[in-house]
Amino acid sequence: MKRAALIVLVLVAVGIVSLRFSSFVQSTEAWQQQPAAREILQVAASIGRHVLPKDSNAMPTTMHIPHEIHRLPVKGYVNAVAWNVDGTRLAALSNFGSAVTVWETKTWAVLKEYLRYNGASYAFNSLAFLPDGALLTSSPIGDFSANTPVTAAQVQTLETFSLIQWNPETGKPVQYFPDLGHSSKDLSNKVTDTFAVSADGSMVAGIHGDVLIYDVKTGTLLRRIAVPSLPKHGDTAASVAFSPNGQELAVGTGFGWVRFFSVRTGALIQSIDAYPEEYSCSALAYSPDGQRIAVGKTKGINVSNPNDISTTVWRVRTGALVASLAGSTWRFRGKQEAMPVRTLAWSPVGNVIAVGDDGSLRLWRVDHATPTLLLDVEKPGTFSVSYSPQGVLAVARKNEVLIYE
Repeated sequence: MKRAALIVLVLVAVGIVSLRFSSFVQSTEAWQQQPAAREILQVAASIGRHVLPKDSNAMPTTMHIPHEIHRLPVKGYVNAVAWNVDGTRLAALSNFGSAVTVWETKTWAVLKEYLRYNGASYAFNSLAFLPDGALLTSSPIGDFSANTPVTAAQVQTLETFSLIQWNPETGKPVQYFPDLGHSSKDLSNKVTDTFAVSADGSMVAGIHGDVLIYDVKTGTLLRRIAVPSLPKHGDTAASVAFSPNGQELAVGTGFGWVRFFSVRTGALIQSIDAYPEEYSCSALAYSPDGQRIAVGKTKGINVSNPNDISTTVWRVRTGALVASLAGSTWRFRGKQEAMPVRTLAWSPVGNVIAVGDDGSLRLWRVDHATPTLLLDVEKPGTFSVSYSPQGVLAVARKNEVLIYE
């Protein structure tokens, strides 16, 4: 009798637990349909960290802390990293820009490793995949040699900043910008370390005094954009970025401004006074929706008011400041001054910014009123960061590429 009663009690208890669990599942499923919950789940999928939502009525969810999953050794210091359009290939430019390494990202096996040129000096800070799989790099730096088939006088009339397309499978050059039928070293005194490719891969913009926009297929110069002068002096282009829809080009200047131009007409659309004149806008990155832009800074010689802010985020249309992000610092005139920002990248969801400077790698969540520092790792010499379409982060640091997931 007692045994039967015990069995009945156990069955009742199991039934109660089952009913409560069922109710919990139903309430969880209902919660997941709420807008706040969907946002939290998207954040969890893209970055990862244990967080509590700002909305106290929303149910918290678990986010995994970003962690390093691979270290890829590279010959020489890494200058730049880039993913192809589907995230199946990763390329690194290293050894002062002379070497290129390409990995396939399923097993991280090296597909190709080759030297671009043998020589003493190179342009080394730019690298990009085009939609067709070709790689785009800067040309080597140097002066005209005595046997160049293009004379200095001829090149002075060209609108060029010397870029090269490469076949990453063979390591052979495919096309030059502009394509004059000569080796790129014949144009090597016309060079830029900074260029940007439009999202559809149809245009490339680079800096040679002014900003030059080329058609990728034909190598034809589409537009030349001059940076507006300031009231007391001129200004120069320091960084460039296409909007996600390819209709606008943002230009960060040497005196702290961000100028937005129409790609079709070259007309100035908007200007943001991002930093005082003693700072240069060293890096730009549009958010995936094109509504915000992150601006990294590098100090000039005469900084009057040192501070620890390394990156600011702005509304493109209104010019309103969205966020100010602190960077790693060094002592300058008795105060902490932010180290130069070398690289910026947004996560594919658009809620996190990766900032690489001379002292660290930082990941900031910026989709709430107050930015949240998700990851702060001391990584001196972080020259390039890049997200894959799947949200995997590649970090160029010293003689290796770090992969975070």
